[in-house]
Amino acid sequence: MLILFLKGLNTDAAITANNILDRRRRMNILNLPSFNVLEVKETENDYQILVESVSPPSMCVHCGFADLQRFGTKKQFFYDTLMHGKRVGITVKRQRYRCKNCGSTFFEKMCFQKPKSS
Repeated sequence: MLILFLKGLNTDAAITANNILDRRRRMNILNLPSFNVLEVKETENDYQILVESVSPPSMCVHCGFADLQRFGTKKQFFYDTLMHGKRVGITVKRQRYRCKNCGSTFFEKMCFQKPKSS
């Protein structure tokens, strides 16, 4: 049905329609509202998904001060449960922050991250 719809469009419109569909597919693949899916690669045996957080921290986790600056990123890899019979690897692009008040640095928390035990 999509092919019939796209046949009536010019090439630019067809490319735009395909990009919109691809973006929607990437957004829905994990069903995690706290992440923005940047890229999905599908191979015969697995999905490789690159994501980033959609909600940065509003204050320092150490002193509570609200003035933060970005201080680099790192990519962290996780395995998830199988999807459609394929392995799922999620790479989270994590933002690091530095507090302008106390100078401490920290990475943004993730929705599935367990608190550290004492």
